[in-house]
Amino acid sequence: MSHRARPISGLIEFSVGKFRYFELNRPFPEEAILHDISSNVTFLIFQIHSQYQNTTVSFSPTLLSNSSETGTASGLVFILRPEQSTCTWYLGTSGIQPVQNMAILLSYSERDPVP
Repeated sequence: MSHRARPISGLIEFSVGKFRYFELNRPFPEEAILHDISSNVTFLIFQIHSQYQNTTVSFSPTLLSNSSETGTASGLVFILRPEQSTCTWYLGTSGIQPVQNMAILLSYSERDPVP
């Protein structure tokens, strides 16, 4: 798998609209990525759910409070730049035990209603 000496411990690839199940461990965050974003997508909503222990989803690998959300049911909105075809975010936990998670990534175009 991955080396724990690195600042980012692994890579989780996502597909739009498909649930992904994975485990998060301390001490380093996991990098999550979505490739091949359609050109008509204007924003993404990332939702992560865990049971009993908090997880954090963040725009940056340092999991700063002003660029992240922490809880057992958290999410972030990613507004895409024109022609952006890849999006990266970071997932982590501060819990001592490994945390089981379920996440989904939803895409929206400018014609979709705001959820």
